[in-house]
Amino acid sequence: MENFNTDCPECIQCGFCCIQNPCYYGEWNDDYSSCNFLTENYLCSKYNEIYENEKNQEIKMFGSGCCLNFFNPMRIRKLKLK
Repeated sequence: MENFNTDCPECIQCGFCCIQNPCYYGEWNDDYSSCNFLTENYLCSKYNEIYENEKNQEIKMFGSGCCLNFFNPMRIRKLKLK
């Protein structure tokens, strides 16, 4: 069986995923076309709760990497500002 690299680049908290689809913990807001828990600076307001719930999981919601990195204008913009 062939091995494939499934690692994703580091998550930089750009919020792009939160305007695509809500995660398991999220709630979609049709009026804003984003998750209800996305803050004005594109961070997750449920971060602490999610981190605490998943701290013993092998694959976590945060820190597992950005799998939406290609053609992600929000990620590209934030990387340029680093």
